[in-house]
Amino acid sequence: MTSDPASGSRLREPLLLVVEDDESTRVLYAECLSRTGFRVQVAANGNEALRAALVEPPDAVVLDLTMPHLDGWETARLLRSYKPTEAIPIVACTGRTDSYDVDRAMDVGCNHVVFKPCLPHELEKIVRNLLASGERKHGT
Repeated sequence: MTSDPASGSRLREPLLLVVEDDESTRVLYAECLSRTGFRVQVAANGNEALRAALVEPPDAVVLDLTMPHLDGWETARLLRSYKPTEAIPIVACTGRTDSYDVDRAMDVGCNHVVFKPCLPHELEKIVRNLLASGERKHGT
């Protein structure tokens, strides 16, 4: 936990939801990001991510775009459509470098797109910058 020096109160660590269908990548991101001070919750697909985010809205989401069933684009669009999750920063991760896919991710409400392979320290830096800037996106 961190302290707020101005008030003397203890603040909770930011909750990060990592959504990734590849188990080894999901575990890698979760372990590395938890070591950097995040509380990390994981989801293996978009449906799990939506359930988790509505039960306990995270401070930010790291979202794989290419997943079976409910892909990352639709997951981001749905996160933007629910009041409790509409303004949560979303970092999309993808191995697809087509500008159409990147534009589509931004159009459905992602704040940032990173290309795989993405090192966990790069994700940490991006998420911390988004949280520090207060950048939020509302439903489109």
